[in-house]
Amino acid sequence: MKRLKRVNQFKLVVSCLALLVVITGCGDDTEDTPVSGAGGSSGESGEGGEGGESGEGGTSGESGEGGTSGESGTGGSECDVEIIDDDECINSGEENLSCTTADVVGPFVGSCAPRGESCHRASNRAKECMLGPDEPAVMELRVAQSLTDNMPYSSGIEALRLSAANRSKVCSSEQCLLMRMTVPREGGERVEGPGTTEIAVGRYNCDGTFSFYSDTAAPDREADGRTGADRWAVREAMSLIDPSKDGREQSTITGMNPNRKASCNAFYVDASPDSEIDWELCTLGFDIVEIDTSVEARDGFGTYDGTDWTRPGKYEVYAPLSLNDQDLINPLGITFCQLMAFGPLGPDFRTDITCSGTERCLPLNPVPMAQEERTCPYVKLPDSLCPEEDEAEMFGCHLGSRDNVNNEEGYPEVDCTMDAPTEALPDKQGQCCDPLGQDTDGLPACNAYRIVNTFAASAIEITDDPSDELQPLCE
Repeated sequence: MKRLKRVNQFKLVVSCLALLVVITGCGDDTEDTPVSGAGGSSGESGEGGEGGESGEGGTSGESGEGGTSGESGTGGSECDVEIIDDDECINSGEENLSCTTADVVGPFVGSCAPRGESCHRASNRAKECMLGPDEPAVMELRVAQSLTDNMPYSSGIEALRLSAANRSKVCSSEQCLLMRMTVPREGGERVEGPGTTEIAVGRYNCDGTFSFYSDTAAPDREADGRTGADRWAVREAMSLIDPSKDGREQSTITGMNPNRKASCNAFYVDASPDSEIDWELCTLGFDIVEIDTSVEARDGFGTYDGTDWTRPGKYEVYAPLSLNDQDLINPLGITFCQLMAFGPLGPDFRTDITCSGTERCLPLNPVPMAQEERTCPYVKLPDSLCPEEDEAEMFGCHLGSRDNVNNEEGYPEVDCTMDAPTEALPDKQGQCCDPLGQDTDGLPACNAYRIVNTFAASAIEITDDPSDELQPLCE
């Protein structure tokens, strides 16, 4: 069965990682930095695994509807979740019909039906119950909803972007951000040691399961500035897991962060019969800021009440100007860079007010007036510095504006230096930058926007093989 195949694969992964620790010291020449996942949409590290309490285990739970009871557990105590098991999904909990308004594509019955308050289509807790005592736990999650938290004027995002219901129907952008984290275990307990984290926007298989995209899946859209067949591909980050810690501190990168390379994800045209791509968002530096790592959250965090989600998770990502100033968002007639910088632009302003051609000025916050009445067209200035070309060896994307020129609420303390780095730095550290681009104090112009999203996540089943095919239309 697919499940047994995956367990054997992860045994091999963890064994190889353990050997690497012995040989290389797991990157002992670099500082540990918080784990970042690969890819992502406004997106977005994943924490390399949920930790805390020991794995559930002993004997399996009782059989559930649509399946059989789980296999022998990990020894110790009996599994505390009911296991629903068949060839598609290993799940637990009661079917939740209110999830049909959050996730409009079925199935809504059977083992892959959304269940519980988090609308999970699989159960990480149930899958861990079925492991042998020394087999690694594999956490698989999908971002069920993600909303931008720090750009109230620039994006107009919540009212103007595609609805969550339509995005779920075509598995569009952050509505299909997938996370897979591998956590070491010994004697039925989660233990400190090497693990892996994989995060990228993927696709829905229309049967309750999901898949990452392969490194050959992204189509050539050269006219829109989108090339490179691997720009949607999932990347694997090697992590050190410490289950005694909580939240994002449970996992640290042990080598070069793969998120220092740009990754893109597609927004599809709503309900397109051929999954036509509207536009793509390209980002770097995806990193989890807040995440629930309690045992209960292993099947999802955030609840859906039939109308809206609570979103206890938080991640940040960086959108460079140069990567997002060509591909048009067709319903708006502007690029994502224009949307971040100036907000929605009317037809009379779309060609004259651009990211590359409009002189930077201090934005008016809040923005009470129409575009034609503003003395400064900006509603948000770039606030971050991302590496260009070979600079990624020295630093990753980081918040580089020392002054909160955008009057952003919750603006964090900025960790940057006046001088350009001369040696490799940990993630989130680097040279400061000038938001106005006036070479103030000899600083480079900020060249990216930091985007902070809150999110809810639901446990899912990710297939073993990345897909070469685009997201199908699910009826």
